Amino acid sequence: MSIGIASSELVNPNRMGVTFSHGVGTVRVYSASATSLQCCILDDENPREVVKAIDLVRGENDIWQAESSDLVPGVKYALRVDGPVGPIHAFNSSLNLIDPYAK
Repeated sequence: MSIGIASSELVNPNRMGVTFSHGVGTVRVYSASATSLQCCILDDENPREVVKAIDLVRGENDIWQAESSDLVPGVKYALRVDGPVGPIHAFNSSLNLIDPYAK
């Protein structure tokens, strides 16, 4: 699966992962190969349970992004990514992934 850190020439690393401004959280992740990407808000008591899934939208330079007031400091979240099947990809949209940009 290709989800990871983009070239520093294209992306400001301080703007990747989850950032906060005016009560709204923004999540940004790089993936050139993904066909869909979700940020899943996890239950505080049972982190295997997704309480809300937020669809990210692919933007410029293969940066996927979404904003939500549910993304607040300290919230537990994971990423789910889907994409093509093949020898160089290992996408599985049922797996919760750690944000490679988590701070």
